[in-house]
Amino acid sequence: MTAMSQDPIQPDIDIIGRYKVLKILGTGAMGVVYQAIDPVIERVVAIKTVNFQINQSDMAEYEARFAQEIKAAGKLNHPHIVTIYDVGKTDRFAYMAMEFIEGEELKTLIAPDKPLPIAIAASIAAQVADGLVFAHSRDIIHRDVKPSNIMVAETNDALVAKIMDFGIARMPASKVKTLTGMILGSPRYMSPEQVIGTEVTGATDVFSLGVVLYEMLTGDCPFEGPNISAIMYATVNTPPPPPSAHNPLVPEKLDELVLHALAKEPESRFASMRDFARALHEAVKHIEARDWPPVPESRRVKLPPKPVAQGKPEAATIRVNTNSLPTEAAPPVVDAAPTDEIVATREQRSVPAATGPMPALALADSPPVTHPGISLDLTAKMPRAGPMPGPALPIGPLLLLSSLALVVVILGIALIVV
Repeated sequence: MTAMSQDPIQPDIDIIGRYKVLKILGTGAMGVVYQAIDPVIERVVAIKTVNFQINQSDMAEYEARFAQEIKAAGKLNHPHIVTIYDVGKTDRFAYMAMEFIEGEELKTLIAPDKPLPIAIAASIAAQVADGLVFAHSRDIIHRDVKPSNIMVAETNDALVAKIMDFGIARMPASKVKTLTGMILGSPRYMSPEQVIGTEVTGATDVFSLGVVLYEMLTGDCPFEGPNISAIMYATVNTPPPPPSAHNPLVPEKLDELVLHALAKEPESRFASMRDFARALHEAVKHIEARDWPPVPESRRVKLPPKPVAQGKPEAATIRVNTNSLPTEAAPPVVDAAPTDEIVATREQRSVPAATGPMPALALADSPPVTHPGISLDLTAKMPRAGPMPGPALPIGPLLLLSSLALVVVILGIALIVV
């Protein structure tokens, strides 16, 4: 892990555990990332702190589960995974000490409408897929694959990609029954099953890596919108155009590969991350050999002109409120927050896995987020099976009509008596 800002902020703390803090590398929704040194072996590390925002009654059990998951992530010793060295806690936060990488986050290499070279994009995706294959083989699903969780460093004149934050992302897999689950992610990179709250499997990482590859190839995310609700709606319902619609240099075979990874139904994607990785490595060979031609212009998808940009929507904190909802529906309520991460919490209850076509996501209208301080409420409702019910009449007018009808009846009876 490496610096996330060009001008490091002076740290507000000198010591974390046994580590001496050198400087702040960056901040996020859940805590701060520091550069520090381990005085015992004089190794420079990156330390990510995680602030717990849960009830005190749940703290002990949550921390125990957190430590267990971090230890599992610490066993992921792979060339394309950032190594976790240590885990601990203070009275204010938990922390991870991890490998410090002299490189950049992938998100700093991607610019709107400025795609990476095709071969480099495919190579980075293939390396990340290799790391995820290793994790999946140990029953660890990342759940938060995105450019800011991928480090890229130059080693021996070659770019090496490493994925990080396994411990943080694995935390939501906790099945502690008394605990409110948490899911870290970003709306642009979440899979449809994450958005609607159904079972998350390794196919989620396939989808999210497909989104990252799409963005590397085009400079654009496949699912965009003026606000969080529009992005989540597009993720669940809208098929993205092929990458070649944005970048005419993308080969047709690579189009097919990316769209396969972005299938709405988990079972329609690659059967496993291993299959996805194998396809990516094969693509790298063909791209380097230049035997995958671009899509002919006559068959290239034409995109409509882009609307005038009004700034990217802020990410959000998603809290799923299920108090007044049936168990099979757990819609999110979104509050805007100035970060590219989201935290989704869901009260512990059984959420059935999707057994048929992915249901559509009906989202309430919501104004665009134009300032980090503005909050918005978004309610996503899962439609029932069968025909959609008609619009319900408001209760107020119904009561008024009933009262008027009763008055008419009484007057009629009075006239008859007279």
